[in-house]
Order: sequence, then structure tokens, then C-alpha cells
Amino acid sequence: MRYILYKSFIVVIIRSNFFYFYAAEWMGLPFLPAYLRGPDGHYFEKGVNFAFGGATALNTTFFTDHGLPLPVRNISLYDQIGWFKDMLHDHCSSHSDCEHMLNRTLFIVGPIGGNDMHLPLLQGTTVQEIKTIIDPAIIQSVISAIKTLIELGARTIVVPNLHPEGCMPGLLSKFQSSGQEYYDKRTGCIKWLNELTEFYNQWLQVELQQIQHPFHNITIFFADFYGLMYEILESPQSYGFGSQPLLACCGGNGPYNIESGLDCGDKGSKTFGDPSSFVYWDSHHLTEAANKIFATRLFNALCGLPSSTSSWDEYFIRIF
Repeated sequence: MRYILYKSFIVVIIRSNFFYFYAAEWMGLPFLPAYLRGPDGHYFEKGVNFAFGGATALNTTFFTDHGLPLPVRNISLYDQIGWFKDMLHDHCSSHSDCEHMLNRTLFIVGPIGGNDMHLPLLQGTTVQEIKTIIDPAIIQSVISAIKTLIELGARTIVVPNLHPEGCMPGLLSKFQSSGQEYYDKRTGCIKWLNELTEFYNQWLQVELQQIQHPFHNITIFFADFYGLMYEILESPQSYGFGSQPLLACCGGNGPYNIESGLDCGDKGSKTFGDPSSFVYWDSHHLTEAANKIFATRLFNALCGLPSSTSSWDEYFIRIF
């Protein structure tokens, strides 16, 4: 999660690393200090960075209680929301003061949930087991976080869905197959992994559309990052990328430039060319060039909307 002050509104970004960098660049702001640095990092005039690499939507206790492989990090969306609430207590003089500030805030929540799925998958959890985690556990964790923000005063929220998991070099390398029917002919991505992502995205959209019942005067914008990634992978060169968009820029000597047990940055890892010509930086993360496309598409869509929420006809709006 990130929190950025900008003129008459504030952008709060949860879990999306690239949004922070390009939101800050778009607003002419410096990069923000990390919340976990301690008091020296809690300078709120320009914002604060709540991000934590490898964070999940679900608490670690959920994985333990259900006998699932533990995530690499012991930080969840629940923790990040907690840090944000702590920050508000220090930053606002009263509940009404906080509410006033958050009423004019743009929140961007996500994408989140991918770590909750692909980490157990890599350790042998079945697709059916993952589906039982998605609905209701992961989805409800995200929805709960959004409801908490609304209760605090949030009124305008952007929720992007997940990128196609079956297109990530790390998962393509792990679950490769010799069967051609295994892969999407248009992109080369693994079909069953993308179907799992679609299952998540469909339930996320369904649950987002139900939020209006207990709440009023809120607007949720749904951003289809899954669809945009498919656009890029189907026609990478039209976006400035090379002809093999599923390869990682940084990795090792293996399928999709991924070598088992070797992460980007480890001794023996290497880069395979200009990062700006790659969609994926490493096994799971996008390059700056790809991230910029997503951030630009989102901010351009938001800037093209009417300036007054009174002219928005629906509380749930798909912006692309």
C-alpha cells in the first residue's frame, strides 16, 4: 500500500509496486519512504510507502490452519490496512477530519491475490484446492479490506484484476508440457493457469458489484489488467516489445530464461538484453516498460472521466 498526497486529492495505492513509481512520476513527487523504516520513514506531508515484497491477501494463520504451504513473507493485506489505520490516527485530528480527507481520496486496491495462488501451486497444491481458497477466502480478504477503507471514509476506489498467471515465465517454466493443447495458441500461455486466474477475476468482479448494498455514495472503477496483458502478449511488437514476450529479461539458463533455484540478482543470474524490450523482468514481475503501459492506461482512463461524481451513472464502472 502507498499513500501519496497531491494537490486537492490523495492517491492511496495498495500492493501495486509499479503504480507507486509511475503515480509519483506523473504527479511530480519524489519516491516515498517505507513505513517499516520506523519514525524516520513516517513523514506524511508527501506520503508513505506501505509496500512489502511477497505480501499476500490472506493472513499466514490461514495457510497454517488449512495445511497449506506458508508464503515466503509473513505480511498480508490485513497488516498493510492496519498500518494505514495507524497512520491515519497520527495524521488526522479527529474521525471527521480523516473522513473528510478520505472522501477526496482516490484509492487503488490491487492487483492482489496472485501470491496466494502461485506460491501454493509451486509447492504442489492442486487447482481444485486453490479454487476453494479463492472463493471465498482470498476474495473476501480483498473485499474486507475495501469495506474497511469505505468505513474509514473512502468513496472512490479503483480495483484492477489479476494479470494472467499462465503467462508468467516462472510458472511457464515450472509447469511446461510437450502437449500443444496445453497452451493458448494466441499467446503461448498455459491455459489451465489462465482459467484459474479468470475464475479469481470473475468472482472478484461479482463481489465488487455487491458492495453497494450496505454502502452508499461510493464509486468503484474496475480495471481489466488481465485483458490488457492479453493485448500486449498477442501483439507485443506494437507495444515496443520483442517477438518473444514470455521470456524473462533476468534469470538463468533454462526455459523462458528461468533456471530452477536461481533468482534474478543471485550469483550466476544474468540479463538477456535491453529490459525495455521485455514484458517480464524476472519469473513473476513486469519490466518498467510494461508497468508503465498499465499505469498510463489507468491514469489516462481516469483523467478522461467526468470531473464530478454526480455525473457518473453507476457506482460500478469498468474503465477498460
